[in-house]
Amino acid sequence: MISATTISLSLTISNVSVTTNNTSATINWDTNQDASSQSDYDSDDDPGDFTTEDTTLRRNHSIAVPNLVSCAIYHLRAKSRRGDIVAQSSLQKTYTKACLGSASVIKDASRFITSSSGGELELVNVPGKSLKVNIPPSTFIGALQALQLEKTAAFTGAPAPAGKTSIGGHIYELKALTSPSTSLTSLSSPATITISYDSSEISGIDESSLSTYHWNGTGWVELSGCFKNTLAKTVSCPTSSLSPFALFGTPSDTTAPVISSVSSDSITSSSAIITWTTNEPADAYVEYGPTLSYVSQTPRETDFTTSHSIALSGLSPSAIYHYRTRSSDPAGNFVVSEDNIFVTPAAPPPPPPPPPPPASSGPSGGGGGGGGAPPAVSAPSDFQVLGGENQIVLTWKNPVDVNFVRARVIRKANSALISPNDGEIIYEGDKEEFTDTTAKPGVKYYYAVFSLDRNLSSSILAQASASLGQMSNQSIEQSLAKVVSTPALSLPKFRFVFTRFLQSGSRHEEVKNLQTLLNSLSLNVASQGPGSQGQETDFFGSLTASAVKKFQAKYGIEQLGIVGPKTRAKLNELSGFIPLEASFASGETEAKRLLTGPFAFGYQNDQVKLLQTMLAKDSSVYPEGIITGYYGSLTRKAVERFQQKYGIEQTGLAGPQTRAKLNEIFGR
Repeated sequence: MISATTISLSLTISNVSVTTNNTSATINWDTNQDASSQSDYDSDDDPGDFTTEDTTLRRNHSIAVPNLVSCAIYHLRAKSRRGDIVAQSSLQKTYTKACLGSASVIKDASRFITSSSGGELELVNVPGKSLKVNIPPSTFIGALQALQLEKTAAFTGAPAPAGKTSIGGHIYELKALTSPSTSLTSLSSPATITISYDSSEISGIDESSLSTYHWNGTGWVELSGCFKNTLAKTVSCPTSSLSPFALFGTPSDTTAPVISSVSSDSITSSSAIITWTTNEPADAYVEYGPTLSYVSQTPRETDFTTSHSIALSGLSPSAIYHYRTRSSDPAGNFVVSEDNIFVTPAAPPPPPPPPPPPASSGPSGGGGGGGGAPPAVSAPSDFQVLGGENQIVLTWKNPVDVNFVRARVIRKANSALISPNDGEIIYEGDKEEFTDTTAKPGVKYYYAVFSLDRNLSSSILAQASASLGQMSNQSIEQSLAKVVSTPALSLPKFRFVFTRFLQSGSRHEEVKNLQTLLNSLSLNVASQGPGSQGQETDFFGSLTASAVKKFQAKYGIEQLGIVGPKTRAKLNELSGFIPLEASFASGETEAKRLLTGPFAFGYQNDQVKLLQTMLAKDSSVYPEGIITGYYGSLTRKAVERFQQKYGIEQTGLAGPQTRAKLNEIFGR
């Protein structure tokens, strides 16, 4: 029974009830005396519309309110009059029927929007789960309504898109009523709808797949221009449509690829090609060796394809080789084939020696000025090409040759170079190192370096090939560090890890560490003020560049004034950073090893093993505690839990911020 507001003690209203159908409502009530019947109503809580007064005096009243909008919020009030005495009930909120799938309304929110200022409407289910609608100015005047629908009935009438799963209870009807009988189907300017969700609603869902859809009357259509913030756990989309909206996602992929058709082909005394297929796009690499220990491993091919071909080189003749293939899909699920065997043939016999040159005939020419062309210039030696994560590093040794003027480097995609004019020139000069930063993922690049003499005649080509992703940047630095000579000195008291490319204009904490280390080596950045000892800054300016050049000159590195791979390797060595492999070999305690990364799904190395070891120390983060050295789905989920626990964006990838936090907690 609804309590009544009574203007006169002699006329009271009781037993108020409201029934609705698709486009109308009926309000019923009783009075203690014979009186007239009327109802005022509206789509907000300030009724401004009235039914025609029925002046027939009665005690049992029933008034129909027609021409309403389906699946909308209405407020009705009973009103009776006897002479000059008027009584009215409190407001009765109700919903018209015909929502999506005949679903009932669970929660609602509404507000009146003015054209001049627009407005915001928020429907909160529980903290962390809500719908927010922002209406821009000059869009419409009227009642903006949001209704949360009962999902089972709603999706019975409007099934989810193929391959998608509805998220939580996020299905809403959005209405804009300019009068009790008129609703808009679209807005003149797009509104922004933001759905907030929490972790419990996306268990087993690929968070990156979340998207908002609207119902167009026959099917769900994905909204475009959406922005997903996985840290705040929101999906925001612009839309002009006024209709049902819902949040959908794709179930996480937890199924590993299936490997088939494994074979070894083109076997020679020193090489072989391993091929196989997978039932879904996946990466590829091969483990191989003379025993089941598989002591060798090819670089990981990062192109996600279903047909795979990996070349093995440097094999021994007349030898038995065991091998197995490995592939992982983009979700990080990996699979390993069973063991396979091939046998290399004996090495071919060496070619016969060339015949001796014919003896000269007749008398000598008697001083013809030196006779013949100058000897050909020698080719560069020790050419190596190292494919990193975002760059390919080339190094070589220029010949000690009086005819040598400079070296030229050329590049070609996907096929070998056959002459000095076959590829594009990417470097020319007298340096012995070049970093190719224009290489694209998924492309195999063939490089050649050759010498030029005074006549610009070229030597023979020294060739090598590489692709992005074959090595980690850290591995490249460690490889290059082996060729940098080190004068004897005592190590400074600082322990820094340098992982970034630094140059003039860089601003990062590593710049401050760099200045601190340079100052400790008496290669002072500044004698006083910013950059001086005790006043180091995070900005890489001209003073820092000059100090870096002094450092490079001291340790036999090309003086460029930037922190590249060789300089970074030497800084790490001098700052006391011990590469992970060395720390294992020397028995250094686990607590002193630091994560340096970088990481990617599918990586397999000791850094991943250290990451897993750190995560396993917190059972709430990594309850499985499995230490494999492979960055798969279990590691990704453990990283996500760690990131959630410490307020870091949940990407599942151990980036700089995550590594810093792990080192802070577990690495000291």
